[in-house]
Amino acid sequence: MGRIDERIRARAQRIWEEEGRPSDKADMHWERAKQIVAMEESDRLAASPCPQADGTETPRTRATTDAAGGNPSKDARST
Repeated sequence: MGRIDERIRARAQRIWEEEGRPSDKADMHWERAKQIVAMEESDRLAASPCPQADGTETPRTRATTDAAGGNPSKDARST
């Protein structure tokens, strides 16, 4: 079970307990937990610093730059 699935399971368990442990709402609790975890992940990612905003280069941005026709640092050296 992955990290996200484990968080969903734990959240669904909490919702189930908060609602008095009903036996007929497992699917509803799971779906609600998935929505909550998805919102938390979205917030977490939105709060992460953008690598381009601080001028750093990640392997992903470097690969994109190279695929688009060259690395800017190589172009700067050739001029």
